[in-house]
Amino acid sequence: MAQELNIHLETDSSTPLYRQIYEYIRGEIRNGSLAADERLPSTRALASYLQVARSTTELAYSQLLSEGYIRSRRNSGYFVNEIENLPDLRLEDPIDEAVNYGTAEPDSGQKSREERDLFSLHAARTGGFAADQKEDKGQNPDQIDFSLRHTEMSVFPYSTWKRIMREVMAGADQEMFSHSEPGGDLSLRSTIAHYLHFSRGVHCRPEQVIVGAGNDYLLMLLRHILGEGRNVAMEDPTYLRAARIFLSFRYRICPLLMDRDGMLPESVEESGADLVYTMPAHQFPMGCVMPVARRTALLRWACGQADRYIIEDDYDSEFRYRGKPIPALQSLDTAGKVIYIGTFSKAIAPAIRVSYMILPQELLNRYRDRCWFLSSTVSRIDQRILNEFMHKGHFERHLNRMRSLYRMRHDELVSCLVPFRKWFSVRGTGTGLHLVLQCRKDYLIRERFERERDSAVSLPPAQPESRSESFPGALPGSLPEALPESLPEALPENLPEALPESRFESLPVALPESLSAADASKVEHILAERALRAGVRVYCVSDFLLPRQELCGLEDREAEPGPAVPVQNEKHVYPALLLGFGALSPDQIREGVKILSKAWNIPDDM
Repeated sequence: MAQELNIHLETDSSTPLYRQIYEYIRGEIRNGSLAADERLPSTRALASYLQVARSTTELAYSQLLSEGYIRSRRNSGYFVNEIENLPDLRLEDPIDEAVNYGTAEPDSGQKSREERDLFSLHAARTGGFAADQKEDKGQNPDQIDFSLRHTEMSVFPYSTWKRIMREVMAGADQEMFSHSEPGGDLSLRSTIAHYLHFSRGVHCRPEQVIVGAGNDYLLMLLRHILGEGRNVAMEDPTYLRAARIFLSFRYRICPLLMDRDGMLPESVEESGADLVYTMPAHQFPMGCVMPVARRTALLRWACGQADRYIIEDDYDSEFRYRGKPIPALQSLDTAGKVIYIGTFSKAIAPAIRVSYMILPQELLNRYRDRCWFLSSTVSRIDQRILNEFMHKGHFERHLNRMRSLYRMRHDELVSCLVPFRKWFSVRGTGTGLHLVLQCRKDYLIRERFERERDSAVSLPPAQPESRSESFPGALPGSLPEALPESLPEALPENLPEALPESRFESLPVALPESLSAADASKVEHILAERALRAGVRVYCVSDFLLPRQELCGLEDREAEPGPAVPVQNEKHVYPALLLGFGALSPDQIREGVKILSKAWNIPDDM
């Protein structure tokens, strides 16, 4: 039975009626009067009870939905979400801060101007948004894109951010327009250290935090700190842009085998590596979470020699939907072996372009000796704005709202994929902004993919400025390199009317227990193209495999060669596809999965 809401509306107030309804329900949820999973009255029933237009209650519910306070169940109604770790904030301006995020607002033109103002400002400073605009120009608006790079920006608190910008500029002094410390303003570094300690269990002093404009810069900074001739162990598949950066340093890449829990610790020792790059909180792209036993095994490996280190990329750690957050690997480190890297690109906005790195004391000493002459790459004004956004609690509030919103979308996608489970296993659930669909053997046997006529689509030449430059020697039809927070698109938007003959020859009639990596890649691209023909974009795991030819083509390297690079492509795997959900509405998720079920011949018999 739906909970009755005794809302007293002030018809002579300057606050619109829908905002009064929204603020009342939000307050009841925040103070616990409306419990998690409690059903709310329908918009029609509430409108009738309050004697207001139904559009008024729909607008209030829409705002609560967008902020993650409630969820909608098809044919069941609206229910209260469980709100975790939500601070008791007193809003200075609830109309500006809590409302006007992506709903049908009367002054929607003002909101769009706020978005343009914010991002044009950061585009001018960082150049980051211009590339995204170029990539999105040819996007088919009717296409449902399970994108790995897009996040939900309609709920960003633009008014709050703009107000902080005005306050920072109004209080500007001579110091703000002078050079900051190479590692960033100490006030922001202190705020980041405080946030990481309570959210991720990270132990550090503010002096150990180094702020930089993106992970690329921080990795390049590490080259000066760690020196030349390093052997870097990386999971395969992995974050290819990091691999590209390491290769530009003439570091040797050691691909490591993975299972459902991530990299195998014994393979690290066998690889001959002295540096490990890993994403234990949410491995990209496979979505696995490294258990504590493996984390401690990695730390034991690092302690085996004096100059071994682990680079922990805490990718997507903010978005965990089940159970308690797993502490960072750095929180277990008592020997100074973990270099911790994080970013605000997913939690706040890609255009912010602020990342941070926590250096162990020994490496901090090297940084001071070798990098003292390098200037900070983040504007001091941007650092002040971000520090105020975090220090005043706006970041935590926004993060809780995004976590609730993404949890709803995650749960919706998992629910929609139930009919697929006979033919695909769903991996990477419970955390992050994408899921992995891995083909089961029965599906491969049923489909066969013999004489498949769905050809792979030739990719157009990549534009270097769009972060889509590909590796030489990558698998045919593979994705170019990509940042987890800024991924390129897998296939062009518009297919030609007449497609060339498939370059995917028949797969074996008698399938083995699993396919070779090369054949698995063919199946992935066949399925991705079938989806694209039907109007849905998905992404292939094989496009994030480390490129063998480039890894082995380092004949002119001056350093002594290490052990041979294992031929990872000889392992047997099952094909897998990636589905991102961060920027899709529940309706788009449902429609996209419905289209996939038809494109991939998934019977709706469950």
